[in-house]
Amino acid sequence: MKRDATDSDKRKFPRVPGRVAIQVNPLVRSLDRSAGALASAKDISGSGMCFQGGDAYAPGTRLSLSIRLPGSRGNAASAPEPPSAIQAIAVVVWCRPEEETQDFSVGIRFVDIYEADYRALTSYLKGGA
Repeated sequence: MKRDATDSDKRKFPRVPGRVAIQVNPLVRSLDRSAGALASAKDISGSGMCFQGGDAYAPGTRLSLSIRLPGSRGNAASAPEPPSAIQAIAVVVWCRPEEETQDFSVGIRFVDIYEADYRALTSYLKGGA
């Protein structure tokens, strides 16, 4: 399903395309200590993202996300660190099967994110990671 150009104009935060590794766990009363499902971001913004993975999620499902942002920290003389992971709680807005694969595209909205993680995310979105 193609989106109108006007759909993207309605966003408060513009989406930035990019492949970012994500670990996804459905949020339940007792925290699940499993590794979670692996997924890949299709695009990301300050308010949410679209990711692609092998699991379908019903709209309204709360997810615990560990998002690996590329980049390095520290001074230029030091070796780049592995991608840092930010933690976020999100709610599923929509979920659609991919036509070419067995995967699903999932649109989520962030509902809780630590302030430091949000700063890291916005720095990444501005290209400063």
